[in-house]
Amino acid sequence: MSNDTEKLRGLLRQLGHENKIDSIIKDNETQFEDGKLISLSLRRIGIKELYDFDFGIFHDLRYLNLKHNMIKKIQSKNFNSVELKKLILDHNLIEKIDKNTFIHCINLDYLSLRTNSIKFLDKKIFQNNSKIEHLDLSNNSMDNVSNMFDNLSNLKYLNLSRNRLKKLSNLEFSSLKNLIVLDLRVNELKKFEADIFQNNEKLIALYLQNNKISKLPDGIFKNLSHILDINLEGNNLIKLDKSTFDGLNNLLELNLMNNQIEAFNEDILKDLKSLERLYLSNNKISVLKMKHFQNLEKLKVLIVMNNPIYYLEDDIFSKNILLEELLMNNCILEKIPESFYELRNLKKIKFMMRGDDNEILKMYFDEKNIGDFILNIE
Repeated sequence: MSNDTEKLRGLLRQLGHENKIDSIIKDNETQFEDGKLISLSLRRIGIKELYDFDFGIFHDLRYLNLKHNMIKKIQSKNFNSVELKKLILDHNLIEKIDKNTFIHCINLDYLSLRTNSIKFLDKKIFQNNSKIEHLDLSNNSMDNVSNMFDNLSNLKYLNLSRNRLKKLSNLEFSSLKNLIVLDLRVNELKKFEADIFQNNEKLIALYLQNNKISKLPDGIFKNLSHILDINLEGNNLIKLDKSTFDGLNNLLELNLMNNQIEAFNEDILKDLKSLERLYLSNNKISVLKMKHFQNLEKLKVLIVMNNPIYYLEDDIFSKNILLEELLMNNCILEKIPESFYELRNLKKIKFMMRGDDNEILKMYFDEKNIGDFILNIE
């Protein structure tokens, strides 16, 4: 029996779970290499406290999974683990983490503290963890993350969703020049500084849905030339400046559903030449014109249901011949736009119409054997 196996048995004895040694060693995530423990899973074994145990006694440990336990507190002496690269502490009851907890984890590149009860983390908690690429702090109760990420220059994925963030400074993410995914959904954010994302040029996905955002400053996305996905669903947006999405030539998906948007400037989408999916449902948009979509030649999905739209220009879809899905439920149109019949790639359609155009549309749909058709509502 290896020395690390004996150390593991001693750890479990201290934690009150020595009887689980066999199942832990048989776990696929627990691995030894030349008798040395390199990967350890202690998930779902009912750990309530780590006491002063130091996982650093396993000198070659690179992966540690402690998720789905009942741990409330993490101490600075628990992880004096120089070789540790991946640490998972999801789904515990953690309320407090000492500011020096990760100071010796200089090779850590993946850290997840998702779904705990954390209200506060010291701004220096990651001061010695510049190699972290993946950081998940989602589903906690934090209302402030100021200066917490200043040393994380290699960070690529940051998840702060489902916290209680109300405000972010313009320098919050300024050090994160390699950031690819930023998730801020389900917080209490109301507004942003115009330059908050100015140093995040590599960002490809930005999730801002289900906040309380009422206004976006002009040029907020101007440096995000590589971004592919922006989600603003479920906010309080009423008006968007015509230059809001300027320069986003690579954007593939834009979600503006479930806002209060009334004024939709004709030039607002002009730079989105790569856009494939556009979601505008559940707003207050009353006018859409050909000019809105004329540069969206790659558009495949357009969802605009539940808006008070009753008229569309005949040529509105003349540049969108790749459209495959067009949903306009509860937009009660007076007339079928002529360009609609040029959409040869349609696979899913939902319309509400007035008058005789219903029968024409039904014949058209039957002939193509596609989609749903909602009959005359009058």
